[in-house]
Amino acid sequence: MPSSSPFSRLTRRELAQCLAGLGVACAWPARMEAQAGRAQFQMNGETLTLSNPLVAMRWSAAAGRLRALRFSDLSTRQAVPLAPDLFTLVLAGGRAVRSSELSLAGRVESGRVAGDPKSIRRAGQRPGVQVSATFRDAASGATVKWRALLLDGSRYLRQEFEITSGAQDLPIREIVLWDCDVPGVQEAGTVKGSPAVAGQTWLAFEHPLSTTTVAGSRVRCVLSRQLSLIHI
Repeated sequence: MPSSSPFSRLTRRELAQCLAGLGVACAWPARMEAQAGRAQFQMNGETLTLSNPLVAMRWSAAAGRLRALRFSDLSTRQAVPLAPDLFTLVLAGGRAVRSSELSLAGRVESGRVAGDPKSIRRAGQRPGVQVSATFRDAASGATVKWRALLLDGSRYLRQEFEITSGAQDLPIREIVLWDCDVPGVQEAGTVKGSPAVAGQTWLAFEHPLSTTTVAGSRVRCVLSRQLSLIHI
């Protein structure tokens, strides 16, 4: 008998790819955004910074690990400290695969991304800068490809994740993209896929079946699932 779970109707590709958004909501006209300045990537010792004149995101690459540090609204000079994990995969049995504990498979890469003038989305027409890295879990052989993208003049940073199983199926039960303490955070909606907001800063797990929960200052954005990631 077919399962009634919505996950049974999703393809492997949909389950293996996730998006996390982090941005600032402010009343900038679109023409001012486009003129706000180029995105750039800088590496200062073990600190990595992806920024434009509006927002900045910083990570640490100390000891061969990649850890989130903080997200800053440069217009107000306010910073949101972040938990070190870019993602956590909770497996059947309770094991948590945390990005901050995983080794990087290769170097952190960066480069300019060209805009597509024919894109029907305004964001798709803009150039920007991307930062990417690949994480590997030695115990399962699974890999996670991560990319952060900031467009020129954008108030929004997107992180993309592509999860691939190793030699065996990967029994993921939760994909956690945000789990941190943010002062003043609130849920911004009651339906699945809603973001969390703290002042002008918002964060989200960009999936229509994700859930956002807030308990005090702690916010979690999670996608629960039932099917293992298939080894093929």
